Amino acid sequence: MSKTSGRRRLPNRRFCETRKLTWRERTIYVNVGYDEDGLEPREVFYADGYRSGADMEALVSDLCIAISVMLQHDGVTAATLRKSMGVAFDLVTGDPMPASILGLLLEELSRPPVWASALAQAEAREAAAADGNENSGAGALDRPGSGEAGRPGTPGSAKATRQQAEDHGPVGPATEEERG
Repeated sequence: MSKTSGRRRLPNRRFCETRKLTWRERTIYVNVGYDEDGLEPREVFYADGYRSGADMEALVSDLCIAISVMLQHDGVTAATLRKSMGVAFDLVTGDPMPASILGLLLEELSRPPVWASALAQAEAREAAAADGNENSGAGALDRPGSGEAGRPGTPGSAKATRQQAEDHGPVGPATEEERG
């Protein structure tokens, strides 16, 4: 009997961020890797926090690998896995909290990355530019010139804008040496 695996291959280059977590007065760090969209976590790896060779270091590292394998299967998200975890209550505040370090890892993976709001704003600007909204700022680079590409509101103007923006580096126009 053969079963097909729903596990997806991650791109060789992907967004990644290091997260700081606290579990029972111990600070640990994990690296979270994201899918192509930059929003959905698909892997997590233990980075630092426990003494090298300690049982907790091995446990957290193994949990991170197991979570990563699960997240790389179709339809599995950190939020759905988190729903199955136990909950404890803080004795002082009464606030709910993860009952285990596994629950803490999944809770952290359920949070959006630091760049999520910037990504949403950029997508909104792109959508506004595609709709022809002149307040998006995309038309600021579009200068009148010869041909249809230079006229605002024509189909070629968005392409001309993108080409102009790509010709410039982060500081200014690229030099001949930088172009290659």
